[in-house]
Amino acid sequence: ILQRIERLHPQVQCSTESGNEEQMMEFLDTGAVDCVVAPVHAGWRRFAQARLVDLPVILVGRRPEAAATAGALWARPRLTEILYVSGASDTVRRSFDAGLDGLRVKWASRRRVSSTYAVVKAVLKCGGYGLCVDVPGLVAHRRLRVLPLPHFAPVSIAVFWRGAATGIHRTAVRLLQRVARELEQVGGGRTVADID
Repeated sequence: ILQRIERLHPQVQCSTESGNEEQMMEFLDTGAVDCVVAPVHAGWRRFAQARLVDLPVILVGRRPEAAATAGALWARPRLTEILYVSGASDTVRRSFDAGLDGLRVKWASRRRVSSTYAVVKAVLKCGGYGLCVDVPGLVAHRRLRVLPLPHFAPVSIAVFWRGAATGIHRTAVRLLQRVARELEQVGGGRTVADID
């Protein structure tokens, strides 16, 4: 995507930054970045946005000890395993917690780690379960079992920017929407309608 933007807008320097949602909002506010791809929530209201994709929330567990289904977990009288969650986005955790509330299930033992990659790494090394969104290839590993959570609300992903959309923003949105459609085709989420 960055290479395509650079070809179409050679005057623009493209790079990526990572951080938690608050840092990304600050980067946009100060002009340190032109746009951010992040989960949608009320804190992003002050920025322009184009929705990209709705990603299902999933759990990952280490084979063979991981439960066969999420339903098997919810049937237990108590969840004692550690749940690893990414500190980069509270939106995924909020969606998961709302789903647990609807089931009247509590998962008290949690550890925050830096990223989804760190979630997967912790589950593979230490066991327990990890909370992620279903992006193809992101959590693919032969030693992991993916537990779909079909009754939990998906996490909406959007691209955000400040002010009126420029040509660069429109190009980035079109390219990101194309990637979102490709994700949908390989089974990792439902794309949101195109936005011009």
